[in-house]
Amino acid sequence: MMQLKNVFLILLCLSGFICLSQELPPIKNFSTLDYNSENQNWSIAQTTDKVIYVANNGGLLEFNGAKWNQYPSPNETIIRSVSVIDDKIYTGCYMEFGYWDKTKFGYLEYTSLSRKLGLELAEDEEIWKILGVDDWILFQSLNRIYIYDKMKETVSFIESDEVITKMFQVGEGIYFHRTNKGIFTIENSKDVPFITEDVFKEDEVVNLFKCEEGLLIITKNNGLYNFTDGELNKTRTYADDFISEFSIYNAIR
Repeated sequence: MMQLKNVFLILLCLSGFICLSQELPPIKNFSTLDYNSENQNWSIAQTTDKVIYVANNGGLLEFNGAKWNQYPSPNETIIRSVSVIDDKIYTGCYMEFGYWDKTKFGYLEYTSLSRKLGLELAEDEEIWKILGVDDWILFQSLNRIYIYDKMKETVSFIESDEVITKMFQVGEGIYFHRTNKGIFTIENSKDVPFITEDVFKEDEVVNLFKCEEGLLIITKNNGLYNFTDGELNKTRTYADDFISEFSIYNAIR
């Protein structure tokens, strides 16, 4: 009987441990020794079959859950951005952007769009963000947004004298923040002023989210704003005092 009690006690302990592990999924950390590359990572994306791709100082990292692979950037510079769109992995780096395809052997093969399209990139240009909407892929540097039409294989671009800090996708809409100018949207491949309130000229927009009332706008130094029916209002939250002590670098919903 004592032996049966001991077995029952062990089973109870195990069931409690299993329940705890289900509530708290384990977090796995990977060091540079694990993925055998540089220690600075700029962007991350994932395919529908759960393969992870990372834009790293040393190139494009690939992780299938068991093994890491690394692909050097086409011009051996830092890869700043990566985005999985349909069945392609798009990347951007110094003076170069394009996409990777899987070969029948399971390895990645690179196609340079910037060279294929004969583009003359701006001096020292780097691609910091890549978005896909409908038949277009958008590549954002600090002074340009390249709009690539996948069907026609043509490209147009928006040029800016002011720094383009970030580019955002909200639903089917594309927005970007222009230093000293405010928030712009893209319509028919043209930049159109969207919100030009002083707060967005003086501060950096970190991210935009769609909410029930309209748009939620997160700034670097001035907290959150709500934009509804053409009216801009400061959003008050319980975290305002905490946020006011720091600069927000990024945000996710």
